Amino acid sequence: MNTSILKILITLLFTFGICTQVSSFGLPDMPKLPGKSSDSKPIDLKGGKTELVDKFFKSSNHYLAALALLNKSLGKNTEAAQIEKEIEYANNPGIDEADRMKNSIKTANEASKAIEADLGNEATSISTEGKVYYAQSLPEAIKGLAGTVKMVPVTKRMVNGIKASPMSAFKQIGGVAKVIPSLPSYMQTIQKTMNLIRIKAKAQGIDGADDPALEAEEASFDMY
Repeated sequence: MNTSILKILITLLFTFGICTQVSSFGLPDMPKLPGKSSDSKPIDLKGGKTELVDKFFKSSNHYLAALALLNKSLGKNTEAAQIEKEIEYANNPGIDEADRMKNSIKTANEASKAIEADLGNEATSISTEGKVYYAQSLPEAIKGLAGTVKMVPVTKRMVNGIKASPMSAFKQIGGVAKVIPSLPSYMQTIQKTMNLIRIKAKAQGIDGADDPALEAEEASFDMY
């Protein structure tokens, strides 16, 4: 047999043997690169941040305004004034947006917890004047919930992108990268509190409590 042909056959057999071994060992897939989604499409953290921050403040301001009015409906004017002060803080462009977001989240969580305690107390009564404030809070509440629902898709993307590469995310979008992971919990708090606000409004015969828009937004809220 020609020497050249023999060398070719040996090379082919050797290569085939390696391929067979690799296949039998079942080498793992290449790991996904940080900052990429499950379908390998890159996550635009900077663009996502701009979209999310804009939606956050719009929805948060409405929700906080609703909480301020609800406090007034319960005669808690000092608490209402404090929430209104925090809304002003949130709208101050001279303050770092990460700090403003953290402050709004903290304010909303604390005020939501207090409102839940008040509305969940059977002894809580709402005066005629209070019912007017309560009714005024519902349109703001609906806008706040609607805006929060719109945040869900971009929040999911951003949380996944940040988890994939925290250091890279921080370099790209700064301190907001440390705030975004807390948004899912914050958004679920809004969902829970809004449900109680609607139930109490119906029980008290508040004008606007039967607005189908409120129930529709609650029904469309899905963090998973």
